[in-house]
Amino acid sequence: MLRSVVAVLVFGAVILFVEVQKRKSPAAHLDFAIVRGSVGHVPSRAGGVMSDAPFTILSFTEEDGHRTLGVSSTNGDYAAVLQAGHYCVAAYNIKTGNLVRLDSRQLECIDVQVGKDVRLDVMLVNEG
Repeated sequence: MLRSVVAVLVFGAVILFVEVQKRKSPAAHLDFAIVRGSVGHVPSRAGGVMSDAPFTILSFTEEDGHRTLGVSSTNGDYAAVLQAGHYCVAAYNIKTGNLVRLDSRQLECIDVQVGKDVRLDVMLVNEG
């Protein structure tokens, strides 16, 4: 009887170990789309030109709260690789981690579909 219980426990432990290892190994295939654009500060007056916002952290947050982060380059361009879903974007100062306000005209949420790249330019409030 004791051997049977031990055998069942060992078998269960092996099954659990295999399942955990499967979850740790990378997937053989990844479905995604690329979201890219420019990040810049927009002037409050009409007719002004957007200025680059280098090294701005972008947070793409899914409905379940999962975040994917990206960073803009020296000229304000960025690219983020996202899986299918609905994402809302927020911007953060790379030095302080503080939230940077989006311009009132900014589209804040996007839907990402596999294989369909999206362009999303991010307009920030020019606070200076």
